[in-house]
Formats: sequence, C-alpha cells, structure tokens
Amino acid sequence: MKKSVVGTVAIVLVAGVWLGTTWYTGTKLESESAERIALANAQLAQLDPESDLVLSQVSFERGFFSSHARYALTVADKGAEPDLRLEFDNVYEHGPFPASALKQGQLLPQLAFVRSELANTADGQAWFELAKGKAPLLSEVLLSYGGNAKFDVRFAPLEMASEELSFMFAGADLNGTFKADKEHAQGVFRAPELNMITRTNSSGLVKFSLKDSQLDFDSPKNAFGIQTGDAELRIAQLSVSEEEGFDLVVDKLAYGGSSTEDAQFMQGKAYLNTGSVSLNGQDFGSQALTIKMDKIDGKAMKQFSDLYSQLMAQSEEDDAFAGSDALMQAGMNLLAANPTLALDDFSWTTPQGRSTLAVHSEWQAPASLQMPVAVLASQAVKQINIDLNLNKPMAVDLLAKYLQGSEDMEAPEAQALAEQQVDEILAGMGMFGLLKAEGDTVSSQVQYDGSSIIVNGQPLPTEALLGLMMAM
Repeated sequence: MKKSVVGTVAIVLVAGVWLGTTWYTGTKLESESAERIALANAQLAQLDPESDLVLSQVSFERGFFSSHARYALTVADKGAEPDLRLEFDNVYEHGPFPASALKQGQLLPQLAFVRSELANTADGQAWFELAKGKAPLLSEVLLSYGGNAKFDVRFAPLEMASEELSFMFAGADLNGTFKADKEHAQGVFRAPELNMITRTNSSGLVKFSLKDSQLDFDSPKNAFGIQTGDAELRIAQLSVSEEEGFDLVVDKLAYGGSSTEDAQFMQGKAYLNTGSVSLNGQDFGSQALTIKMDKIDGKAMKQFSDLYSQLMAQSEEDDAFAGSDALMQAGMNLLAANPTLALDDFSWTTPQGRSTLAVHSEWQAPASLQMPVAVLASQAVKQINIDLNLNKPMAVDLLAKYLQGSEDMEAPEAQALAEQQVDEILAGMGMFGLLKAEGDTVSSQVQYDGSSIIVNGQPLPTEALLGLMMAM
C-alpha cells in the first residue's frame, strides 16, 4: 500500500514538474520573441546592407502544450516602400519533451520543436503555383534551453514555363546546427539540379544549368567578433549556352575559403578549381587558383568591416561621404600591420602542358592620407614578387581553339594565326628583357621593393617600365 502511495505521489510530482516546465516553456518563447526578432533583423542587415529586409511578428497565440505564431518578412530597396511581403506560419511544440523531438530520438529536455512553412498569402501565392500547390519552404528546428538549434529545411521542386522564361528546380535541402555561444553555424546545402531557359534580344535563347550542387559551411564567430571558418561550394557541372553559338561547360567546379586567427592576426585562403572547361566544343583544360591573406589585424578588420556596413546601410538621402574619412583611417590601421596578399598558385593545365603564375605582395600604411591617390597607392605597396612560367605550345593551342570558336576559323588557319600572334607578343616582351625562354617554357621573375624593379635579375627603372606599359 505504501509503495502504491509512494508511486502515485512520484507520478504526480513528475507530471507536475513536466506540466509546469511546459507552461514555463510557452511563456519563455513568447517573452523572448522580440529579442529573437531583433537579433534576426541585425543579421539580415549585415547580410544585405543595401536592402531593407525586415522580420516582424504578425501574431502569437500561446497554448499550454503548443503555440502558434505568424511572422512576416518584407523586402524593399533601401529607403523605399516594401515591394514583397512573405509570411510564415510557425507551430511551437513546447518542451521539455516535444513529441516531434522524441520521435527523432532526442531524449534530452529541449526548449521547443518548431515547424515553419511559407504561408499562402497574396505575395506567396506565386510560389505555391510554382510548387504545384505544395509548401515551397518547410523547416523544422529543435531549440535547446541554451539557445542552440538543430535545423532541417526543405525547398520544394519548382517549375515554370512561358514564352520568355522556363525553369526547373529539383528542390533542395539545408541541414545543420547553430551554437549560440559563438554564433556558430555549421551545415550542408544540397541542390540536385537547376535548369533555366530565357530569351534575350541580343542572344536569342540562353540556357543555364547546374547539376549536383553542394555547399558545406562551418562558420563560428572568432575572438574579434567576425564570422569566419570554412566553406566550400561544389558543382558537378555548370553549363551556359546561347542560340548565337556560345557553349560553355565546366565540370567539377569547386570554390571555397577558410580562415584562422591567433591573438592578434587573422589568416585567410580562398580557392577556385575546375576539373575541365569546354568552350564551343573545344577542351580548354583545367584551372586551379589559390589566394592567401596573412597578418590581417583582427581589431582593425572588425573596425573596418563595421564602418563599411554602416556606410552601405545609409539611404540615398544620407550624405554619401559621411564616415568616409573614418573608413580611410580604418584602412590605414589595417595597412599598419603590413598585411600580405598572395596569388599563391594559379595553374592552367591542358594536354599540351602546364602554365603557372604566382604573385606575392606585402603592404604598408602610407605616410599620410593627404596625398594624391596615385602617391597613396605607390606608398601602400611595400613589395611585390611575380613568378610566371608559360608553356608556349599550350598558349598557342588555347589561342587557336579560341579563334576557331569565336572567329569561325578552320583549324589550320587558326593554328597558323595563333603561332604568329604568340611569337610576336613574346618577341616584343623579350626585347625589353621582360621574358626569358628555355625550350618550350617562357618565364619571368619580377621583384619590386617600393623604389626599384628587378626583372629576371636585371634592374629596370620604374619610369622605363611605365613607359613600356603605356607604349603597349
């Protein structure tokens, strides 16, 4: 009997705690709604400073086990009246144990499980028509009490066909997590296929296609308050063609970047790689490009970034030059750390050979901002090193293929003209000592230290180089 009484009391206590927590969750969601909207609007302003993207709450109905809310996102050019208003219906399943979270195997207490979808309003109706009546956008978010979130977003397939435009979007998924302590977003976006056909006055029918696109991102906010991390976009195939005879196909395109930091400086890298490029049926090989930055003062970069965002957020009625002096000074603070910028490796590879280009530069703060722009630019460059290695048969082959496609030349004629033009260009630059040849490779090494230029080991006065450049 006593065990029965104890068991009954325990069940009542657990139920009471659960019901009390559920009620508290509902009130917490409602009370924090304004704060979450303000944070979202601040992030939207950073995303596109030149537009007015504003999120607002239309309604909030709090229940005991769940709540319903509607939000509106208005879009407009800066300072103009909103020209688009999309509304979203949200259903909050209150914690600590939302039913949908339990179904997904989430057994730990959670703040809420949120299901959101685009509402079929006047501005949203066109999207529903493109999605054949289905919800164009549907998201599920699991919110923890600590502010972390796990999100899954589904974009419905869309189709449209008219005389001027037709497209087919096969849908997409976005999955990831968000950690509140560092505003750390991590996830992956996948889109299987996008095809679009449009008609223009100049090129006739233009076709555009993307296949198997995927974006991976891992973006925490660093110690300087700047969103950093890693991101990579991969596209299995990109193609663009015009009715007038232009046909470009890029396979295995990859574009990405990463950044790190220490106590004072930030370092960054960006890259672009292609598996193969075909233009008008001709093979133009593969390309790889890497750009690196180092010694970027973190505090100065944060100051510069904030000032730039403020200037971009000004409406047309504001003084366009307000704050420009402060922005210039912030730029000087960045240069004071002697940052480096490098085209670390650009390579172009074809069956005929491989050519490479590397450019490394170091920067410094000019003596004063009160100087002509040309003087400022020359003082800002501390040193530049350029290393070029050009494969001559490859250059001839690429030019011949371009002439065949763009000028509609026969292969022998294009080959002969390409050889002639490449020889003339290389001979002209070789006359001034700018290039040196060794077999099929033409190379050039240039060093500039702010006052003198060394080309292939020989001094070249700055005035002579400027004259050569103007003559060319």
